Amino acid sequence: MPYTLLLLGIMVLVSGIIEFQENRKVIAIISFLSVEFVFFCWYIYTFYVIIICIIVRLKFICSGSGDHNGNGNTYSRNSNRCTSSLGLCQ
Repeated sequence: MPYTLLLLGIMVLVSGIIEFQENRKVIAIISFLSVEFVFFCWYIYTFYVIIICIIVRLKFICSGSGDHNGNGNTYSRNSNRCTSSLGLCQ
């Protein structure tokens, strides 16, 4: 999905530049506004996916069974606190 949005934005940007060079300024302006919207959606979607992946990974790391899970993280049942080697989940 992010790659598709990025390629769509580039395609519409090139189309807008071509329209602008052919003196079709109204269509070129609409294309440029569309490019801004597509790039905005691409940025939000990409940022959202990255944040969700980080949150899911932290939940997975912090829901250990009390043993060392091989990632440098331990979970203590007595203190109910997850200590990460990155210091992310406390």
